[in-house]
Amino acid sequence: MSDIREHAVEVLASLGEREGVYGACLVSRDGLPVLTHCPHPADVDTLAAMGAALMGAAETSLLEFGDRNVETVLIVSEGLRLVILGVDDELLLLAAMDRSIPIESFDADLQVCLSRLHEILAGA
Repeated sequence: MSDIREHAVEVLASLGEREGVYGACLVSRDGLPVLTHCPHPADVDTLAAMGAALMGAAETSLLEFGDRNVETVLIVSEGLRLVILGVDDELLLLAAMDRSIPIESFDADLQVCLSRLHEILAGA
């Protein structure tokens, strides 16, 4: 495994191993899984495809209001939250967490994760 890939996996694992987090993954904007850390059962192919589709739908919807910059897509269900963030022009970060986790503290963790991924990918 390359150093870049190994470091990115460590970042996903640090987020995905937090209590109440179902998993985290990097996916392409085309909907293909790139790296995953999903200890809970999940069909990563479906998660990647639908996560990318959701981000694309959000971006298209916001264009109707004249805004081009989608930072975060947040889906809330009765029991969990799915967060989708743009890492760069090619990658998205998806993370699923129990709804009992305060979103503010998880958002801080996501921002740290995003910063670390930017550093790792800048060295690529």
